[in-house]
Amino acid sequence: MCTTGSIHRKLCVLYSLILMFMLIACGGGDSSSTSSPSPSPSPTIFFKDDFESDPFYWKCTDVLGDGPSSKWSSGFTSCGSTSGFGAEWKVGAGYNSTNALYAWKKKGVPNDYRSESNRWFTGSDIKTEIYHRWYMKIPTAGNFNKTTDGMKFWRYILRENGYPSPPVIYLNVRSQNELVDGNLVTIHFLSGGQPVFNSLVSFSEINDNHWHCHELRIKLNSNGQSDGMIEYWLDGRLRATHINQIFDQNGTTNLAFHRFGVGIGNAGDSAWDQEEWSAIGFDDIAMSTTRVGCN
Repeated sequence: MCTTGSIHRKLCVLYSLILMFMLIACGGGDSSSTSSPSPSPSPTIFFKDDFESDPFYWKCTDVLGDGPSSKWSSGFTSCGSTSGFGAEWKVGAGYNSTNALYAWKKKGVPNDYRSESNRWFTGSDIKTEIYHRWYMKIPTAGNFNKTTDGMKFWRYILRENGYPSPPVIYLNVRSQNELVDGNLVTIHFLSGGQPVFNSLVSFSEINDNHWHCHELRIKLNSNGQSDGMIEYWLDGRLRATHINQIFDQNGTTNLAFHRFGVGIGNAGDSAWDQEEWSAIGFDDIAMSTTRVGCN
């Protein structure tokens, strides 16, 4: 207690203030850091692409001998051309790196799935819980927009190749008007096709023509249980948590991540507004079983 002379009392008060400051700086008043996983110092990454090696695989040229291709897995989807039937993947300047992947769009070019590229997982890479980290740069609304009810970014296939109508999870923009008015959401379906929308963040927070770090955790539910989970971090900050999720559409069992794909636009969707070509950039994509975090 600070009850001695004036000098001692002042020193005691000063010491108390220093101690209080140290407790606050160490996070003594914030319990949120314990509510979700922190980035691992050595994340267990099982797939990664920063587009620094072999970037020619993304330039719509016949480098594999099976036609123009822009894909992680050969033989799935060919990309289009700027003058023909679809938009085009190209490599450009990266996030603090030489290369990144860009999906180009403009008015008059159909969406379809022609700018989707996929990766199948096999063996020990097939997981029931993933942390998916990537960097993405989206142009401002004046250069990248359309009137639509949605636009795809990623999709995750939850059964093996050849399984009829496998359950799927999408990462989309969902909007009732224009993209800029929408939200980044995950979408999956219950029995009977009923959609479940989990909102993550407002689209207007990420279409500013700057690189942003995104990380999505998806824990699939056990057979017949509603114990699935979704978490989303934007620039290292936890922005959304959705628990008690069930992803097994129509009672499908033994769910796991067998494939994921990046794709901008979808068949039957509305036209783009922009008259000139513009693109969404992707870089430093990582799949891990532990939290990756931002570089």
